[in-house]
Amino acid sequence: ALQGVIENFWLKFDPAIDIPPKQIAVVEWIKTNYPDVQASNICTYIDKICRHPKARVGGNKKNKL
Repeated sequence: ALQGVIENFWLKFDPAIDIPPKQIAVVEWIKTNYPDVQASNICTYIDKICRHPKARVGGNKKNKL
């Protein structure tokens, strides 16, 4: 599953022009293409391991008060 995620989502990823896929999209892709890997937490960990370093930033930021 790791190799499949890397090949499908990250080999041709250019952080300057591409928008990274949402984590849920990667998780659903894993579940569809790898029937033996159905646990959501395992799929999420696979996404976190394979995710491009430039795609790891973003999301909601904590506000300092």
